[in-house]
This record gives sequence, structure tokens and C-alpha cells, in this order.
Amino acid sequence: MTDRLTVPDSLGYFFKEGADARAILTLWNTRLEDAPRYLVGDELAQYAQGWLMAQTVKVDLFVLLQKIWDAVWQSPGWSVLKPEDYAGDENYFSRAAIAWVTDGDDLGNHCAYSVLKREKVEPGRKVSAAVGLDVRGSLSLWAWHEAMANKDPVAGWRKFDGDGGQFVADVGEITTAKLDLANARRQALALLKAADNV
Repeated sequence: MTDRLTVPDSLGYFFKEGADARAILTLWNTRLEDAPRYLVGDELAQYAQGWLMAQTVKVDLFVLLQKIWDAVWQSPGWSVLKPEDYAGDENYFSRAAIAWVTDGDDLGNHCAYSVLKREKVEPGRKVSAAVGLDVRGSLSLWAWHEAMANKDPVAGWRKFDGDGGQFVADVGEITTAKLDLANARRQALALLKAADNV
């Protein structure tokens, strides 16, 4: 596991330039062939360049979030649930490429999400685990474990809006080209250790 990841230039730009980030998001889930018909010549070329930038940001964000998730949450004795492990259980969801929480803002929050299962322990020992980047490029960890609903937060974590068993830990911002994940991993391990002792 690596403690430092390189943040792509496209994401540094995306999180710093609010107006341009909104423009990127308007093209996020479009197809190039759906360009407005009134665009011609240079305008059409500029649209195509903007569309390509939007796709680049989308892919770079997906790849970075997956790398962060793997670096932070992969832990000995815990494994990622497969769909067949929780069929019919609505409390757990498959690993989403990017989950969107809009909160009334098009920029919203971006996260990689998975459910971890404790190996060789009773079947119910599961922790929903996520890493998220908000509109300002702030990195946070999210975790939910039903049995921890009435427990105090682990050091470095806080309860999220009083929601039963859901915790969040703020671990830094994408302010430099390198992202230090050592502290984030320590916080994730502390949470998983606490989940073991419930």
C-alpha cells in the first residue's frame, strides 16, 4: 500500500475553479454527438474540447477515488463484499464506481463506496466504508456499522448528524500534487478495530 498518491492536474483545476467545474459537470454525462446543433466551426471545436475535459476529469476522479479507497480501507482480515454476499439485504450496496450526493448543489460530493466483511467471523460483521471528496476538494472517510449506533465515536471520528452508526472523519484536502494517506489509513484501521470489539 502506498502512503502518497499523485493528484492529476485535471482534478486540481476542477476543485479550484468553481465556475469551470460547473461547466464541466454540465457535460459530464453527455455524448459528444449530442452537441447543440447551432454550434458550428470554432464553437463546435471548443465544445468538443470542453466535452473531452469533462470526460478526463470524470475518469481521473474515478481512478483517484478507487486508489484512495484501496489504500485506506483494504485491511487484513476484512474483504470487500460481493453481490452474492448480501443478496436481499437492503442495508448494503455493491461497490459503486462513483456515488453522487447532490445536496442541492450540482457539484455535490463524490465518493467511492464499498462494504467490508470481517473474514472468519459471524456473517453479520459488516462495515460500509467510503472515501469522499467534496466540492472544495476536502477528503473524508465515511463508515457505517449498525452495531455501533449507540457507541461513542472512535478518536478522530465524529457521528454524522446523529445518524445511528454512521461516522465521518476529515482527513485533509487536495491542496498539493501529492496526497498523504498515512493518517487516513490509521483512522480507518481504528474504526475497523472498534467494529471488531462491538
